[in-house]
Amino acid sequence: MFIIIKHGDNQEFLVNTNCSVLLLLHYTRRKMGLKKTDTIDLCDETGTMKLLFLSKTPGDYASKFLTARNTYYVCKVERGAPGRGTRIENSYKAIVPLLKNPEPELVESLRTQCDFLERSRIKMLRTLEAKRLAAMESSVNLPARSPKSGGAQQTPSPSSQLKVRVRLTHVNLVCYFSFLFLKIGFPCIALPVLELTLKTRLAWNSEIRLPLPPKCWD
Repeated sequence: MFIIIKHGDNQEFLVNTNCSVLLLLHYTRRKMGLKKTDTIDLCDETGTMKLLFLSKTPGDYASKFLTARNTYYVCKVERGAPGRGTRIENSYKAIVPLLKNPEPELVESLRTQCDFLERSRIKMLRTLEAKRLAAMESSVNLPARSPKSGGAQQTPSPSSQLKVRVRLTHVNLVCYFSFLFLKIGFPCIALPVLELTLKTRLAWNSEIRLPLPPKCWD
């Protein structure tokens, strides 16, 4: 599977398309004495570019994009120098056919395609910039967590309520026995226990209910 590549002053050579796109472009540069860094492409006799230099899979066979026994011209793609985030970075400046006397129709077709590639590049940059700004705005406008209302009180869980009831019941018993000790003549035991009990109830901020002694004690 061969194609004819023309360049210069009616010069031509054959290329086997049963190879990768990367190898075909490398071989074409070497045959024409171009630099390895030069961006080139092939176009048919009507000026339609094959966009081989933009292939995302340069390992694919060139026969996938080129028709056997057809004639193609070598074009040099002139792009802006890499910059630091500027709009003209890698811009499409011109697509020049490497022919001594190219047809005006061919030159015009390549110029039109160059303008289209540049517009597409700028559109893609604007789309990426819009997505980046949208992502930044969404990160800045994240809804903040609403603060808890100062007047609202959380309902205690059943387990915590049970613990409080058990503690209060314990304190009531202590109060009861404190009065018992006081009644039967052990004030040295009853008073410290009662004092500690009262302090504990006050610390819990709970209501103090003193138990009444049995009727038989009256």
